[in-house]
Amino acid sequence: MVNANTLRIFIAIAVCSTPTFAEQAPEPANAARGHAATAAQQGEGTGTLHAIDMPGKTVNLTHGPIPALKWMGMRMDLPVTRRVDLSGFQVGDDVQFTVKKGRDNQFRITEMVKKSDAQGGQATESAKSPAN
Repeated sequence: MVNANTLRIFIAIAVCSTPTFAEQAPEPANAARGHAATAAQQGEGTGTLHAIDMPGKTVNLTHGPIPALKWMGMRMDLPVTRRVDLSGFQVGDDVQFTVKKGRDNQFRITEMVKKSDAQGGQATESAKSPAN
């Protein structure tokens, strides 16, 4: 018959000798960085403008799916870079745009043209992003 002290010692040894979860499945130090590095950093989309905040350099738009980013169609606010001249756009304009992830992990529109201008083969001067 096993006495209580022997049983306690046996349980203590068994618990201490069992590897912890961290030992069983070590997580590489760069796992999160590796995932971020393989994720898409930019994509192309089309949408309709609902609001334009020129001082805040932000637009509200409804866009279709952006497969490169695995984004489904949605309505959202997106900031624009200083290169995008918002003065050539109006609420209701259908647009084509490029959205890119910045170093701060925030997505911003880096290029945007009216869809009618893009289909015509050239953008008007007011809709082009000036080179900065």
